[in-house]
Amino acid sequence: MAANIQWDLYAWGDVYLVRMLYNERETAFPPSCRPIARGSFYYRLSELERCFGR
Repeated sequence: MAANIQWDLYAWGDVYLVRMLYNERETAFPPSCRPIARGSFYYRLSELERCFGR
């Protein structure tokens, strides 16, 4: 079995947005990470750093 995990990084001015795809489908990060809007699969890079403790 194999899996395909992809993180896309987008620059929006000085803000970076990240989304994750699992087997080419948008996938949410853990619930402790907050997306930019409810139901969105885009997260600020700074939020992921906070969420994952980096």
